[in-house]
Amino acid sequence: MTQQNYRSDQEIYALVNEFETCQINPHHFNHHQHMTVAMGYLNDFSEEKTGQKIRQGLIRLLENHGAPEEKVRALYNETITLFWVKLLSHVLKSLDRQEPLYAKINWAIEHYGSMEPLFKHYSRDLVFSLQAKEKWMEPDLAPLPFSLAREKKMGITRREGG
Repeated sequence: MTQQNYRSDQEIYALVNEFETCQINPHHFNHHQHMTVAMGYLNDFSEEKTGQKIRQGLIRLLENHGAPEEKVRALYNETITLFWVKLLSHVLKSLDRQEPLYAKINWAIEHYGSMEPLFKHYSRDLVFSLQAKEKWMEPDLAPLPFSLAREKKMGITRREGG
């Protein structure tokens, strides 16, 4: 996959607009563009709101381009969507606030632009399961360190075995 190199925040928000108005062909909406839209949302909204906007946008995009409901259900994956929202939120918070959004996105794509981060935490069996498609599932290979740090900061403790 050729790496996108953004040169302005306007490019980012133009892509977000194309996503929201279903001007993108879903067959050509690649992983880097997914990341870009997610980071554009995360720049302006909370993780929770970003997750909602990505979910609604992906479903609307598929439906708008003629995908039947069963195909939409087969393609959309809640766990994968929320994994990337959580990871990219962590990345944005970790980078220099003075950097423009496009530079942060270029950095994120360079360092996290493959599906490798997902498969460090999830087995293929779990992440592609019906459960993972329908709702958030915790990783089965390795915990998400950025989620654990946030939970610790919020005073949340995990019980053994769950």
